[in-house]
Amino acid sequence: NCQSLNLFFLVRHNYVAHPRNPSGKVTRQLSNEKQILDDLKTKFSNYSNIHFSANHFEQLTIEEQLNTIIQTDVFIGMHGAGLTHVLFMKPNRILVELVTSSWKTQKHFELVASMNNVNYHRCLIIDGSLGTSQ
Repeated sequence: NCQSLNLFFLVRHNYVAHPRNPSGKVTRQLSNEKQILDDLKTKFSNYSNIHFSANHFEQLTIEEQLNTIIQTDVFIGMHGAGLTHVLFMKPNRILVELVTSSWKTQKHFELVASMNNVNYHRCLIIDGSLGTSQ
């Protein structure tokens, strides 16, 4: 749809999701995530046909998660389980997976995107950009 574009950025924050990680510390998290999100919001606010949103899936019900992804044209997120939502994207949409050098050989989401006719792009993040957001 060239008349409007929905971009969604999957945010990663610390939370307890599994007993194997009782501290709740999330890895593969952008240290400057807030700045990136603020910059993207500012950039896209100049375009009336581009809707940019960002959220944590753990704060949404499964129905809200699926509705978000079904309406998303461009899905951006750090390598992690949340990207499996690519299964519910419409064909010919775009997934941008942010990966670090230690995860760049993993093809999980590239393969799932391909099976679902979603265009896949990988963006290598320099490991120095990772850390815990404050």
